[in-house]
Amino acid sequence: MTFTFTVALLPHPDTPETAPRVTVHGARKTGRLQLCYHIQCARDTFVWYEAAAPEPERLWAHGCCEIFIRAAGERAYREYNFAPSGDWASYAFADTRVPDANALAAPPPALDWQYTDKAVTLDVLLPLREADHTPLALALSVVLECSDARLVHCALAHPPGAPDFHHDLNFALALPAFFSQSFSATDFPHAHPFRPRPPARG
Repeated sequence: MTFTFTVALLPHPDTPETAPRVTVHGARKTGRLQLCYHIQCARDTFVWYEAAAPEPERLWAHGCCEIFIRAAGERAYREYNFAPSGDWASYAFADTRVPDANALAAPPPALDWQYTDKAVTLDVLLPLREADHTPLALALSVVLECSDARLVHCALAHPPGAPDFHHDLNFALALPAFFSQSFSATDFPHAHPFRPRPPARG
């Protein structure tokens, strides 16, 4: 079973006039999320650090795509940052901006950045620690660096004041729980085919 969604990310009211059109397409599948961030813009409008991130420990300071994942009704959540260089980071929080020192390490995502003259696309395959039967609340956002070093902030929603992607208002996308009713070989590529045992001899 698969749940799909398409959402638009809104520029912050204080964003420069160069704000692009940003959409995110996604699908929740068994044990994973598939995401496609589509940033419609002239490529040279923004700076894309493809070779190396200037500050690997602060990817949001120079441009990245982000997702925040929270189990519905809970306060704890996890943040992921994906940079054009291929760098990524994950942070666990027990509550808003309160680090969770006891959280398990995040499994690595698969990233694929693609560029044209009129758009930049990021495809993400993200393993989920949350069980399939757990409904989720997602916050999605993008930070872009202009050629003059100003930042563009896009998100599902913006609270009053400065950009704040951790705010509860941004957790605006609800993904329901689901249970897979059937499986295929592609879901378990390393599994051995099932062979019925012969009847026991009396």
